[in-house]
Amino acid sequence: MWAAPAAAPGWRRVCRADEVPANGMKEFPVDGTSVLVVPYRNPVVTAKMLATLDVMSGGRMILGAGVGWMKEEFETLQAPPFTERGKVTDEYLRLMRDMWTKEPVQFVGAHYRLPSVSAMPKPRQKGGIPIWIGGHTDVALRRTGELADAWHPIAMRPPAMLLPDEYAEKVKVMHGWARKAGRDPKAITLSVRVPLELAPTRGKAVVSDQPGFRGSAQDVIRHIKSYQARGVSHFVFDLAPPDLKGQLTLMERFAQEVRPKVLRAPR
Repeated sequence: MWAAPAAAPGWRRVCRADEVPANGMKEFPVDGTSVLVVPYRNPVVTAKMLATLDVMSGGRMILGAGVGWMKEEFETLQAPPFTERGKVTDEYLRLMRDMWTKEPVQFVGAHYRLPSVSAMPKPRQKGGIPIWIGGHTDVALRRTGELADAWHPIAMRPPAMLLPDEYAEKVKVMHGWARKAGRDPKAITLSVRVPLELAPTRGKAVVSDQPGFRGSAQDVIRHIKSYQARGVSHFVFDLAPPDLKGQLTLMERFAQEVRPKVLRAPR
């Protein structure tokens, strides 16, 4: 289960193509945010909340992180200046990672200073909670390459379609930043978040001018394999049905009709 906790918080159910259980979606392997606007919140409080959730979930948290885009929201929340949101995000993420991996922790930055304190409990995951960076801009690619565990953009939805070839080109740019930072590019997970809708097995097919993984099971399988060929291992889906019953039905169909055809052997 992933949350979309921006200005309008709300949980949404999503599937991951390589981890959706074949038992009809009776359990979820990960919990995450997609994405948390980092500058909106105090980084120390946020790090503590996420660490607690990681412990309570048995080490299943992922932090999907973004910088935000609406100036008015920054002003309403009295957050750091909108023009500084990128630098603030980088600093807050480094502070949060320190809180998850060091004991005691002390941090001195341009936007936040933390005296030597104890931050307990630590996350269950070794190395701290994985950070997945959202966004598709050059700055987001640099941020991912320098400090993130994964790239987590939205595709097939304006303003960035990120079709497979474009996605692959941006991965090359991100990998370049990783090498400059002395990191192994292959250690950075590639994910993509897209709309998902399966056509009914009987009756009318899906008719929509909206982009996304929409159509028959074979259409969705083809889309997934196209991104897999570019290195994507994790898929997060925005489910088209607006109601819980429709979402659960879609998840069950995905587990039965799509997932077995796109699974890859564990590494």
